[in-house]
Amino acid sequence: MNFTEHIIEYYDELYPITDDLIAFFKNELDAYPVPAKILSIECGTGLCEHRLAKCGFDITAIGAERRFIDTAVRRHRTPNAALRFFQMEPLDIGRFLAKNFYHCTAILDGFIYFIHDKTLLRKFLYDCKAGLVPEGRLIVHLPDMLQDKESPRVKLTSSIQNDEDGEKGLLTQTLERTDASGGIKRIPVRTGVPVYIPSVKELTGYAREAGFKDAAFYKAWKSLPVRPDEADIAVFS
Repeated sequence: MNFTEHIIEYYDELYPITDDLIAFFKNELDAYPVPAKILSIECGTGLCEHRLAKCGFDITAIGAERRFIDTAVRRHRTPNAALRFFQMEPLDIGRFLAKNFYHCTAILDGFIYFIHDKTLLRKFLYDCKAGLVPEGRLIVHLPDMLQDKESPRVKLTSSIQNDEDGEKGLLTQTLERTDASGGIKRIPVRTGVPVYIPSVKELTGYAREAGFKDAAFYKAWKSLPVRPDEADIAVFS
């Protein structure tokens, strides 16, 4: 059973797209030609991408899970919006997508943590850099994976256990919902999935190795810079 089996019904509730998030992207991409080209990596159900397309951006979105991509494609599209979805692993962007093409690449909701090998994480950042125009930027969302996510219908709880070598963690996530009798039903979503959660400082070092020269840090989709140790968003350029 994969990640999407039980969570897809509740995904947009648990991972909402806020007005602050959309405003953040508008602010970051304001200086680029219209329409600015965005590559969205692990796009989930495509809600964010549809909202950005309505703002006039040119969106290419990829995701590894077929059910997510199918859901994203089925969403109502704004007429003439430049929006396309492909099933693709994040580590394959260097093989299949254009070089020196995008103004912005984004990976949100902590999906970068699932690139759970340091060497592969470095490769991923190199591929991101190669796909960007020289002045392009990479937006990485680095949320607290242990913080519960809750909607009126369900709650998603998470726990991480260190693996034997202490380098990686094993992520377990569970959906909790109230059944017809008033009891709590717990549904496994992920069990023992490897993750690697680098510090912002470590990720910034890898980004500089990949060719990014500048880094800015933000929190909660507010366009007010914060210190790296306070940040849950990193922008590399």
